[in-house]
Amino acid sequence: MTVVSAVLSDAKRNEIIQKNPARMIDLPSTERREQFIPSEQQAEQLITALLEEEWLYKA
Repeated sequence: MTVVSAVLSDAKRNEIIQKNPARMIDLPSTERREQFIPSEQQAEQLITALLEEEWLYKA
């Protein structure tokens, strides 16, 4: 929704439209999630597992 609002804001600033209708919409609240950062051991396990996979999965 942010991209649409930005485009419409530019259109309003350039006098293409009279008002930005996206400003009238209430966005749903979002839930903050804690970022998962793997430990060094977990990263090593992933790399080891990927070494045994086909090239398709290594990219």
